[in-house]
Amino acid sequence: MATIDFRGWRLESDSSGWACGKPRTRHTKAGQLEIFLYQPSYYPTLEAALQGLLKREIRESDASSVQEILALIKQVQADIKELVDA
Repeated sequence: MATIDFRGWRLESDSSGWACGKPRTRHTKAGQLEIFLYQPSYYPTLEAALQGLLKREIRESDASSVQEILALIKQVQADIKELVDA
């Protein structure tokens, strides 16, 4: 299982695809601390998960103009390119 932390999000893979959500912690019934994905979205490919992450970033932003949204899109795309090229 792959795990990628990116801009406060976590992408996790399993045998059927990718999940994207904000990582949070909780205690299990056994008292152990575990990390889980809060409000995950599911995608069949990493590319689709990254596109979904971009959409979620836009929806959760406090942008109040088209220019701010376009700047956010460019920044997230640049961050994704840097992540992929690393």
